Amino acid sequence: MSAHATPLLPGTSAPDFELPSTPDQTVSLADFRGQPVILAFYPEDWSPVCSELDVGSFGRELTEHVHAARVHEDFLSGVRSGVNGTPTLFINGARHDDSYEFETLLSALRRAAA
Repeated sequence: MSAHATPLLPGTSAPDFELPSTPDQTVSLADFRGQPVILAFYPEDWSPVCSELDVGSFGRELTEHVHAARVHEDFLSGVRSGVNGTPTLFINGARHDDSYEFETLLSALRRAAA
């Protein structure tokens, strides 16, 4: 897949894909077809932050606290928003503090949609 894939418009069905779930197993989106699915993506190898990181500059900026004020600002923003850890999931603006098990999430989504 291209690192510059075209974003999907809201409401568009996601194309099927397969990803490793453990070192010896994979999971496919098709396995969940017809069920509610929440996809959460995090930048990794494809991300310019990860693939083009200047380790020397990163170490210097970390040691010199170059970004400390911005990190503190982001931290306080999270606290004000009710984020007390990661991951934090919000459903229709309300923090979900229950289990992330499928049935619990599905029930919370149904309540939010009602």
